[in-house]
Amino acid sequence: MEHLPTLTQVFAALEPEPWSESSSSSGNAQQSWHRAIAAMSQLVKQVVLAPDSVFSHPKVAAEVCDQQGIMFCGPTPVFNDLATLAHLKTWIFTPENRACTAFQLPPALESPAVTPIASLPVIPLPKGDPLIQEQFCLIQTPQFCWVAILGQHPDPAEADRLQQFQFSFEPAIVQQVWMALQFRIEYGPAHRQYPSIQKWRQQFPVIIPDYRIPTQFARELLNQSPPISPAKTLRGKSTHSPLEEKKDYERREEDRQSQPKDVDLLKVLSHEVRTPLTTIQTLARLLLKRTDLPTEVTKRIEAIQRECSGQIDRFGLIFRAMELTHDGCQALSNHLTPISLQELLEENLSRWQTHTARRNLTLDIASPELLPAIAIRDPHLLDQVLTGLIEYLSYSLPTGSHIHLDVALAGPQLKLQLKTQSNETDPLAESPMLKAVGQLLMFQPETGGLSLSLPATKHLFQALGGKLTVRKHHQSEVLTIFLPLGTESNAY
Repeated sequence: MEHLPTLTQVFAALEPEPWSESSSSSGNAQQSWHRAIAAMSQLVKQVVLAPDSVFSHPKVAAEVCDQQGIMFCGPTPVFNDLATLAHLKTWIFTPENRACTAFQLPPALESPAVTPIASLPVIPLPKGDPLIQEQFCLIQTPQFCWVAILGQHPDPAEADRLQQFQFSFEPAIVQQVWMALQFRIEYGPAHRQYPSIQKWRQQFPVIIPDYRIPTQFARELLNQSPPISPAKTLRGKSTHSPLEEKKDYERREEDRQSQPKDVDLLKVLSHEVRTPLTTIQTLARLLLKRTDLPTEVTKRIEAIQRECSGQIDRFGLIFRAMELTHDGCQALSNHLTPISLQELLEENLSRWQTHTARRNLTLDIASPELLPAIAIRDPHLLDQVLTGLIEYLSYSLPTGSHIHLDVALAGPQLKLQLKTQSNETDPLAESPMLKAVGQLLMFQPETGGLSLSLPATKHLFQALGGKLTVRKHHQSEVLTIFLPLGTESNAY
């Protein structure tokens, strides 16, 4: 059992899907877990248990009596609302030495119609099973399926420092997580329970949720206030004396209250914008799997999918910039990852050129045939920041301008230099006016374009381990990015 993958590893091995989100900050992962569980408890009440819910399934409810869904969790029950828990057939995965005693729960007095809960069945986990170190919850109802995991970071270099919280409504992810649990049931100490559990799962199959359900969950998530957890380590033990804890908590409260109001607004907008876009993106993916669509329809659906992906990435970058700028605990790891900048440029150049062409701009690149590896703290974030920088330039340049990207070695660093050149045929053409929105964003009113400000972009490059400098001239602008070289001497 010790060689089985953790649920965090199962989740990390899957391609990121819509209706999914993760947080790998050791300061926020535990808080995110508690907020998500509280939000899910409210969602179950509103979507599954409410008699007037537009998502109700009376036929399924009648077949299984009072049970409205099933839940697998560990190492303890996740809901403290007994009225809700009474309507979910629940199994608890817990260490074998603790499994001798079932989880005894008192009657759910909140609702006289609810059958009292005597105990919750347990699934014993043998000593050495890595699942013991994780908190998780998997729910299946007639309306949706959902999984949430709080565990060690899948990267061994980060495992001692970071926890990772992840959740998803995506059926494919829920099914893969279930398969990891299924193996432990079928071939573990609780194998006699397996046939009964399978019958229950047949009553509540994994399904794609109505788009309104993830949206409602996002609203509930935003309504949850972060729980108080001053000066805690990942294992939940205090690292300071009570007096130090009090001072630390007071400092956090002062920092939180002094945060600009636009940061809180961005948190809300980021979630509210990305949730419906991921729904549209998923529906587009499902349509593209069909083989009977006309070519013109397929092209338009692909265009919709590209636009949704672009907007989701844009708001993801904005949200990440907000975290790194205003939340000290969100600092990136010091672990450097070697990557091929050459591959990154090749993969993105066509997309960048398409974006600039929409603004009637041109973009070209001059680069050596072979580039050495670079080493940064977050390769995915580098991809997003470079794309964001191209978007910033495209919003700030007049029509007909040109952007040139020059890549060259500069000692122990790799230099990427973006040079802009205004339209030579119309030297009097005015540059679009960009307006600042708070401390992080720039807004182009004519097009509705939204991009990160240069100070925020500089901060992101610094967090990655690089540097951005900006020199402005009357008709041009030069942005120079320095990225540290990797330890390998060979070019990619």
